[in-house]
Amino acid sequence: MTTVLVTTGITDRQRLERSDVTPDFVIDSLAELDGIL
Repeated sequence: MTTVLVTTGITDRQRLERSDVTPDFVIDSLAELDGIL
């Protein structure tokens, strides 16, 4: 399953670096989602 993290709200790139979970894509806005689908 392909995963996408949107860095808004609670999760940011610094928190992602400390996470055991690695998404396939990291984007800054839902508007960018169309570009990866």
